Amino acid sequence: MRPLLFWARARAPTGEPFVQGDIEIMLRFVTAGESHGQALIAWISGLPCGLPVDLASVNRDLRRRQLGYGRSGRQKIEKDRAEALAGIRHGQTIGAPIALRIENRDWANWEKALPVENVPGGEDDQRPLTAPRPGHADLAGALKFNLHDARYILERASARETAARVAAGALAKCLLSSFGIDVVSHTVAVGKVRLERAHLRGNSKGLRRSRFPAPLRGLGSAGQDESRSGSGVTRGRFGGRDL
Repeated sequence: MRPLLFWARARAPTGEPFVQGDIEIMLRFVTAGESHGQALIAWISGLPCGLPVDLASVNRDLRRRQLGYGRSGRQKIEKDRAEALAGIRHGQTIGAPIALRIENRDWANWEKALPVENVPGGEDDQRPLTAPRPGHADLAGALKFNLHDARYILERASARETAARVAAGALAKCLLSSFGIDVVSHTVAVGKVRLERAHLRGNSKGLRRSRFPAPLRGLGSAGQDESRSGSGVTRGRFGGRDL
C-alpha cells in the first residue's frame, strides 16, 4: 500500500512559507494485515522524540470506532486494543518508527481458510469470492491482479482495515494535543435532514454521533426511512456476477 504523507510547513517571519525542504515536519503511516488475518499493523514514522503517548486514549478511539449506527455483527466479535510493539517506551515516543498491533479475534474462524503456509489438501477450506460486490474494490482489484477469486482483494479493501488507520490517527491526535488542539467530528446531515450551525455545542453522542440531542431522532429516522425505500442514502442494493 502506498504510504500516506502529511506535513506541516513552518512559515517565515514575513508570513511567506519556507520552500519545501527548509523546515518540514512529516508524518507517514502504512497499514498491513487482512480483515480475517491474525492481526492489523499500523506503522507510523515522523513523530518527535519525547512525545507522551497514552495508549488508553488510543484504545478509546478504537472503541469509539466500533460504536454507532449500522455497525456489523463483526463488532460483537472484536475487542480492539492497540499493542505497541516498537517506538514507544516508558509512556513516550523514542524518535523511532512506531508499530502498533491490533488483534483480529475472528482469525480463529478463518485460520483454515486463510493459512499463511500452503497447506496440501486445504482447498476445501478456502472461501473464494467470485461474485464481486458493486461499490467495492472486488472487481477492480481482481482485474488489476488477474484474479478469478477476489478474496485477497476483499481482505485488504475492507472496513476492518480502518481500525489500523484509527490507531495511527490517535497518535497524530497525541501530537496535536501537545499544542492544545482537540479533534472532534459529528454528523451534520443525513438525506434531507440537516442540522444548523447554531447547534455547534454539546457532546458527540448517539447512534449517528450527532452533537445535537434534539434533532438526532430526525437523523436516525431519515436514514431508516430512506433505507427502506431503497433510495441509497445509507444503504445500497447489492448484487453481482461471477468473475
